[in-house]
Amino acid sequence: ESFLKDEKPYEDIYATRQVHIKSILSIDPDYDELIYDENNLMLYEDDLLEILKDKFDVQGFFEWGREIHPVVREAAVGKPYEKDWEDYHRRGLKYAKELRMCLPSEYDLWYHRPCVDKTNTVPEKQLIIE
Repeated sequence: ESFLKDEKPYEDIYATRQVHIKSILSIDPDYDELIYDENNLMLYEDDLLEILKDKFDVQGFFEWGREIHPVVREAAVGKPYEKDWEDYHRRGLKYAKELRMCLPSEYDLWYHRPCVDKTNTVPEKQLIIE
């Protein structure tokens, strides 16, 4: 059966996209990393600036990423920790969508929730399309 006969509303269907993907970037906050490429190489602020040409708040993005450091430290030693995950992900997804708009089309961008977030506030990982 053809996928074209799907009865879902048009808004729920993504068309096939044919784009040459140069690189896959993943936002995956942890203690010592925030964003990395398909080879698991960490991108630093300068690396991201080189790709984006000053169109994105790189400094604010990395500051948001560093907010997770105390939570990761506490979790690593088995101590309880508190974090407003809803607010954290709201801001993180906002950065991800802004980053997506600034990235060239040959980059895919994925958003992952931190491994210390056990709340399922957001799906484990999601492709940022727009």
